[in-house]
Amino acid sequence: MDHSGMLVMLPFDLRVPFARYVARNNILNLKRYSIERVFRPRKLDRFHPKELLECAFDIVTSTTNSSLPTAEIIYTIYEIIQEFPALQERNYSIYLNHTMLLKAILLHCGIPEDKLSQVYVILYDAMTEKLTRREVEAKFCNLALSPNS
Repeated sequence: MDHSGMLVMLPFDLRVPFARYVARNNILNLKRYSIERVFRPRKLDRFHPKELLECAFDIVTSTTNSSLPTAEIIYTIYEIIQEFPALQERNYSIYLNHTMLLKAILLHCGIPEDKLSQVYVILYDAMTEKLTRREVEAKFCNLALSPNS
């Protein structure tokens, strides 16, 4: 609670506040990086939340047909890992969220373009835990994809 009695919340991640800022201010082009503290609840109540450092590198662009921003982010990650060899030995997660990237991966894996929408639905249901692993496998088998795909 802040000094005026308004309820506030510690940041869980860096993405949501940034996405709100971009939407509220109608921003069409922007690059930014941010290294900030984020917080996670502890299992036991009444303890200070667990503090983590999170790094976000975002590109907002109005260009819809270019893969250049996605490529720039992937290359930036590569450069960071090369610059700090200790990162190669650590456990970390990299989240890339872009439908063009997903499409490129699926096409590279041999998924025919006419079946992409069906694959998207299956993957969405898997991610939202609406399907078990076996159900996902069965749905992919029903698509009659090649064994490699």
